[in-house]
Amino acid sequence: MANYTSAKAQDVSLQLVDRLTRLLAANMPYVVTVPDTGIYHPGNPVTTFAQSAALAATAGDKIVVIRVRPLSWINSKDVFGNLANVYCPTVIQICTELNQGNAGGTNATGAQIADILSPADLLPVIAEAARTGCIVEWFQSANAQAPTSAVIDTLETLAQGGYGGVGPSATYRDLYWNIQSAT
Repeated sequence: MANYTSAKAQDVSLQLVDRLTRLLAANMPYVVTVPDTGIYHPGNPVTTFAQSAALAATAGDKIVVIRVRPLSWINSKDVFGNLANVYCPTVIQICTELNQGNAGGTNATGAQIADILSPADLLPVIAEAARTGCIVEWFQSANAQAPTSAVIDTLETLAQGGYGGVGPSATYRDLYWNIQSAT
């Protein structure tokens, strides 16, 4: 299978994983990075941070999936008709599981329902991703569906097909916020 990633995407991924491994060590100490095997973005680094050693995508566990890829560069040709080099921004895609509908509240018996990922879990991930100067997209899988790169692919495909309410839950596009660390 062809590798459609860029050296920049791989470098950004390595730096991001290095910083997040230290920041998330207490809550999500297990980390694995593999090339994406999906049909849309093969070869891009996909990193999973998890609370359990199994690293299996289990719904309800603290899991953060991060894929770093170049911005889509479809059918671009140079003056000779060859595929053009990728000179475009890098995208960091974060996928987490959506909290229960009344997370932070109480259930029918009055018991407290905890968030799957607390703000203290999410803040380092989003802050470090934004700090890179890349476009950051945050996707959320449905509650009781574990986050994976396939979930990101599905939500992207549905959004491109014109289905409302799907796609990234949030996008941060301020590429020049911290130009000193833009890589």
